[in-house]
This record gives sequence, C-alpha cells and structure tokens, in this order.
Amino acid sequence: MKQYRLYIPVLALVLLAAIWFRRVRLENHALQTSVAELRAQPALTSAADRAADADKTARPQNNAELLAELIQVEEMTTATQKQIAALEMKIPPSLQSEVTESFGRITDMGAELGQHLRTIWMDADEAEQERERRGITSDELADNVIGAFTKFEAWAPEIGAMEDRPAEIASLQATALREIFAFNKTQTQQANAIIEAHFATMKTAGLAYSSHDALEWQERRNTSLTELLWKLRPLIPPDSKQTPNLPQIVNIGAGFKSQTSAYPAGPPVPWLQTNGH
Repeated sequence: MKQYRLYIPVLALVLLAAIWFRRVRLENHALQTSVAELRAQPALTSAADRAADADKTARPQNNAELLAELIQVEEMTTATQKQIAALEMKIPPSLQSEVTESFGRITDMGAELGQHLRTIWMDADEAEQERERRGITSDELADNVIGAFTKFEAWAPEIGAMEDRPAEIASLQATALREIFAFNKTQTQQANAIIEAHFATMKTAGLAYSSHDALEWQERRNTSLTELLWKLRPLIPPDSKQTPNLPQIVNIGAGFKSQTSAYPAGPPVPWLQTNGH
C-alpha cells in the first residue's frame, strides 16, 4: 500500500502537465487561426482596390462615349433648327400673320368678317357713331377698313375652300351674320344649322366654289343661294339697313373679282325684289 502512495504525487504531476500542454496547444491553434485571418485581409483589400482602380479607368471612357453621343444629338438639333428657319424664310409674311390672327378659330374669323362688312356698309351717320365708339379719327377708321379689306382679299382662297367643308363655312357665315344683324345665341345657332345643311346640298350638287369651272355653275349657284336667302329670312330683322348686303355674306366663298377687287354680289335678296325695293 505504501508503494502505491509514492506514485500518487507523480501521477498528479503528469495529469497537470498533460492538461497544461493541451491548453497551450489550443491557445497556439487559436493564435495561428487569427494570424491567418489577418494575413488574408490585405488580399481582400487589394482585390477591392483593384476593382476600384478598374472602375476609375473605365469611367473616363464611358464619359467620353456619352459626351460623343451628346455632341451628336446637339448637331442633329442644330441641323433641324436650321431646316425650320429655312422653311420659315419661305413662308410669306402675310401668311404668318394670318395664321396668328384668325386661322386658329373660324368663329373669330367670322366675327372679324362681320365687323368689317358692317363697317363698310355703314352710312355717314353710322360711320360717325362707329368712329366715336372706337375713339379714332375718320382717317384711322378708313385705314382700318382698307386694311381689313386687304386681309380678307388675301384670305379669299381659304374662305372658298371652306365651302367643301359645310360645317366650317356655316360657322364663318353664321358668326358674320351675328355681328351684322345682332343675332342672339339661339338665332346664331339656327343660322348655322340652316347654312350647314344647305351647303352640304350645294356640295353634293357641285355648286361649291371648288366646282366653279363647271358649265353654268354661276347660274345654278345663284338659284341655290336664293333658296338659302329665303331660309334665312325669318332670322333677319325687318327693315334692317344691312339686308341688301345679305347675298354678299352667303356668297363670300366665291372670292373677289380680280379686276375690281369687289365682294361677290351673289343673287339679289328675293323678298326685297318682291316688295319692289
């Protein structure tokens, strides 16, 4: 028993030594792992740096390509602007002003036409009242009339072309009648409907201005316009001083006479002829 007691301290020392060596090995392994991780980090950083360097190298090239495309677009834009400017130079100044002033809305054009016709058909007393209403001199009123006449003479082809589109010629003439005869909204709408339906029939019959070269076109057209005047009669104020000029309104699409530059007369007002006026 005494012999075994002598070996107990030795066994204890051996066990302690084994435990200590095991702990040292574990710590050593952990240290080696940490060192390996630290050594791997510079490699990762270097890869990121290389990617960043590659991006920096490619960026100027991409910018150069974008700049080249932008220059190309600017050149195309400049070329287009030059083409537009060249086309604008070919457009007559009168046509530019006409488009700006009245061709946007036919009703505006009709109102201007009606005001102009009412002015040129005024007697001396009415002209004086109109001059005072506008606050202008007699010479200025005369200049306005001449300017308006010149404008509508230039617009004659456009007005003639409207006869092939009954809704347009009806809108123009109904608005002109509103200005000349002081139609209310209902009367203007009634006139518009009458004129549109009648010009649709005239177009079918080949009596629109586009067919003016046809045989006996003027005679047949006057007969048709006389029918239109009868249809409009209920809307015309009795004893209006403007009534004798009514045919010139419904016949405005026939244009102006080349020699006299006068408004187209059209057929006479039938009920004035019947009454002996």
